[in-house]
Amino acid sequence: MLNNSKRFLKTSIIYMVGIVLSKVITFFLLPIYTSHLPPAEFGYYDLILSILNFLVPISYFQIWDGMFRFSFDYQDRKEKYKVISNTYIIFILGIIVYTMILFFVNVVYKLDYFKLVYLYGISFAINYLYSFIARTFLRNKLFVISGILNTVVASIISIILIINFNFGIESLFISQSIGMLLQAIVIEFNIKSLFEFRKLHFDLSIIKPMLRFSMPLCIATVSYWLLSGFTVLNINHQLGSFGNGIYSVANKFAGLIALVISIFQYAWNELAYSLANDENRSSSYSYVIGILFKLVVLGSSVLLLLIKLVFPILINNSYREAELIIPITLLGVAANSIAGFIGTIFSSEKKTNWTFWSTIIASIVNVLLSLFLTKKYGLVGASLSLSSSFIILLIIRLIILNVDFKIKIASNKYIWIVLFLFSVVLYYVVEYDYLLFTIMIFTSLVVYALRDVFISMLELIKGKNNETR
Repeated sequence: MLNNSKRFLKTSIIYMVGIVLSKVITFFLLPIYTSHLPPAEFGYYDLILSILNFLVPISYFQIWDGMFRFSFDYQDRKEKYKVISNTYIIFILGIIVYTMILFFVNVVYKLDYFKLVYLYGISFAINYLYSFIARTFLRNKLFVISGILNTVVASIISIILIINFNFGIESLFISQSIGMLLQAIVIEFNIKSLFEFRKLHFDLSIIKPMLRFSMPLCIATVSYWLLSGFTVLNINHQLGSFGNGIYSVANKFAGLIALVISIFQYAWNELAYSLANDENRSSSYSYVIGILFKLVVLGSSVLLLLIKLVFPILINNSYREAELIIPITLLGVAANSIAGFIGTIFSSEKKTNWTFWSTIIASIVNVLLSLFLTKKYGLVGASLSLSSSFIILLIIRLIILNVDFKIKIASNKYIWIVLFLFSVVLYYVVEYDYLLFTIMIFTSLVVYALRDVFISMLELIKGKNNETR
């Protein structure tokens, strides 16, 4: 248990350095984007991303998830390459499926910047695949460094195109595609998986179980799209691209908590899959889920007030309406982050049907609520609908976790939800001049509540420094 905890924290620290740096760079580009791109254009870009987030995983059968999970069933490097080779076969079929679907969508809806959208989708899929290949070999530093390179290059290109050449949202498609492809090239250069693919280890005994594993996740992705993706389409339909642009900016801020959680999510995937055959894995599951729940709830409390502090500084006045819905969207993102962690346990146990059914139920709730609430309350209604659905998703998965896996979050940890709700009240009522003082108080409470996690990280770092001496 202690070794697993140290391993989890060590891997988390590696991801923390790279992912935080990459996301911070992207986040601080928001002032440039919101000052040069009107909400309607930014909304269209977000709409296209929503469509691609639906099409890409479906077209490629989300096979990278199956590859990543099944690679942990093998210790020998050659066997892992065999899994990857068979993944490439399915991936090539995915390119054909993606091309056919997107061309059909274009015939029906006449997408703007179609060629750039098509390239972006291909780059998106290749980047997904290679990111998982790097993690398959536990090349976490390679994954992180290549990700930083991806972000830096894409950011520089987008700034040049927007400021020097007066490009609009096409600059985002071009720069992001180049960055993602560059990351894939760097990973391929180090791992040489295509070289192994030339040997073509075709094996139906690997392909079939990978597809059986991935298909429920693939279908769950369709259902998940009915959560976040449908919300974007519904806003676009009822409120227009302008509304989508406002909603997109609000989500960028709410997504900061997802950034923190993604650090632990990457580390958690590796640990959970490696523990699949461990008889005592339930204790590790309980330990990590307990840390995560407290981290998300308390971190969201501080983050919400920090957002209120920096929003007027970073964001153009034309996007000011987004400030109103940020607490609602943050609540939903926080609930979804914890639900995603629990979903990893389902995948580790190869019970992806639970991921599928829980997502189906939550997505149906969102569709029904969103159609009504968006019409009646606009962006506030759309945000309430999605956040409520994410909370329902979390509750369902917590129940499954307790009933099927005998794992539950200690009841004393739920008390921290009160602090988060209090921070929401402060977000709306506290004057700007008193925010800094309030944030300092909340930060002190969070540091105290998470002292055991911080102590473990410090001990881990200290131990590593001693080893290098």
